[in-house]
Amino acid sequence: MKRTIIGLVTTGLLALGGSVGLAVPATAATADCPLGYSCQWRDTGYRTGSVEAGHFSFFECQYDFSWRTYAGVGGNGGYSVSSVSNKGRYEYAFYYINPGYQGPSFGLKPGSGDGNLGDSGGNAPAGFNDELLSGAFGSVEYGCK
Repeated sequence: MKRTIIGLVTTGLLALGGSVGLAVPATAATADCPLGYSCQWRDTGYRTGSVEAGHFSFFECQYDFSWRTYAGVGGNGGYSVSSVSNKGRYEYAFYYINPGYQGPSFGLKPGSGDGNLGDSGGNAPAGFNDELLSGAFGSVEYGCK
């Protein structure tokens, strides 16, 4: 009886540990965003439709997101972004509601993102879902055209 209880407890702990070990790390969702870039997705959870690779990105800056389309899935990038990731190495990425780096904005530190711009629970303030039109990294923000 004692061995049976120990065996059940051990099996339960192994099962629990196994399921915890299978958890997907948060950074896996943005794995398709290249290091040094900012990436934008149309939907929450760093996806466009069901495609993680369905994003558009910028290296230094993007004057107008409406000039971009989501990779592999199409669709205009203007006024449609719902999740963003700053995979930059050293600098904040700034996101604006108007083209040309104008209007209300927010910044994300390197290595951070917000998987749902529609709420205020992430790294970006509320009110930016489907509103973004331009973005730039801090050091080039005023030199971009």
